[in-house]
Amino acid sequence: TRCAWLGEGVGGGAKTPRGGGWSPPRRTEQQARLSARERADNVKDAFIADPAVNAKQIALGDDVLTTGATLAACAVALRDAGAANVIALTLARAQT
Repeated sequence: TRCAWLGEGVGGGAKTPRGGGWSPPRRTEQQARLSARERADNVKDAFIADPAVNAKQIALGDDVLTTGATLAACAVALRDAGAANVIALTLARAQT
């Protein structure tokens, strides 16, 4: 995917694993036709991060930021699992 490609480029020099770290998310609806509020509700509590992120610095990547709902939900799951710091990187922001 584009995100995997982005992660390889950004994290190529990192000495820590990239990707993974998630339990299978609960099933969510396709986000494309949802409002910002519906997107946030759709992904709320959808992700469970691996406890191995405890005390780690985490960078999330996405190709296009629309409302930020998915990145926010992922960040909450990572912080709940003990991540010390979570940042988000995107290539573009959609005009909404």
